[in-house]
Amino acid sequence: MAVVVERDVEGPATHALIIGVGDYPHVGAGAAEPLVRALGSLSSPPISAVALARFLAGEEFADARAPLGSIELLACGPADYGDWRPGVPTRAEIQKAFLRWFKRGDSDPGNVLLFFFCGHGLQRAGPVVLPSDFGSDELNPLARAIDLLQTRLGTARCKARTQLWLVDACREAPAHLLAMVGTIGTALAMPTAQGQQELDSTMIASTTDFRLASGLAGQPSRFTAALLAALRGVAAEPDENGSGKWSIRTGRLQYAINALLREESEENRWPEQQCESLSGTGNGILRSLAAPPPVPVRVSCDPAVNLARVALYIRNELTEQRRPPKPTPWQISVPAGIYRVGAEPEPAAGMVSARETLSFCAPPCARTVIRW
Repeated sequence: MAVVVERDVEGPATHALIIGVGDYPHVGAGAAEPLVRALGSLSSPPISAVALARFLAGEEFADARAPLGSIELLACGPADYGDWRPGVPTRAEIQKAFLRWFKRGDSDPGNVLLFFFCGHGLQRAGPVVLPSDFGSDELNPLARAIDLLQTRLGTARCKARTQLWLVDACREAPAHLLAMVGTIGTALAMPTAQGQQELDSTMIASTTDFRLASGLAGQPSRFTAALLAALRGVAAEPDENGSGKWSIRTGRLQYAINALLREESEENRWPEQQCESLSGTGNGILRSLAAPPPVPVRVSCDPAVNLARVALYIRNELTEQRRPPKPTPWQISVPAGIYRVGAEPEPAAGMVSARETLSFCAPPCARTVIRW
């Protein structure tokens, strides 16, 4: 078994099935089928899977609406697993782990089921993900592929009424795939019409139809990094009852992740990547925060040349942070709230006065421009 965390929880609990496929031993130059030959191994998936598992197992997730009950981790490829011994993410092992995960969720309607996959993926009617033994059947290379849209429908009959599906994989449709006849992949749970009532089931794909997902070698993928930031608070919104608490809901994740991906693309001049909800937006609460969440803030000047001539600051009645003159915008994180953001000229800058603006810094991110 690949259970790396299991806790006794009274009442509803969060149960996670996390899969990261980095090693694909049957793909590459030696494969007979062109679709299989075009793929290779990946470095980000096992690192992404471990990063999410560590977050869920850590203190930051202790305020979850449904405390963590279990993490089942299947991963292959280089990563710092520590004391964890993940299972190998073949189709057969994923199927076994999925059944155990389903049964845990089925123990209480208040449970939260979280499914995460990072690895190779394809797209036809919906996202199809590829386990580590993909391509091992030379005459039927797609025999072990997993249809996640159909799997989600089949999981609706589980008693857990909050289900979150996170699919961190490409959604390409190569020409060799389009030339194939018949179904591509099968479900881990047979789709039925049961269980759709009062079900909060949200599926978020890391990219849109027929697009690539991306990451830096040896690091969590771009989607996973943004997802973790969203779960840490960037996806939070204030409760409407005026309690002062903030909640992270399933339906807010897509908006927050996309805001972070957009900021990252602009800052680094990377190709645009946007995630997509494939099942509407849910309202299930994942975490409730007693304090305002952290907000990434970008402070710049107009014209931008003034950045090298002024010291920047951000402050309110509780805190103040400053930065000396630099030619690039200031990237900072502050608790959500109203701040005075300003710029003070250096003595030799030849500028006659400071400038300040009032800024409401709220999740998922904020931008402030100081203009002269």
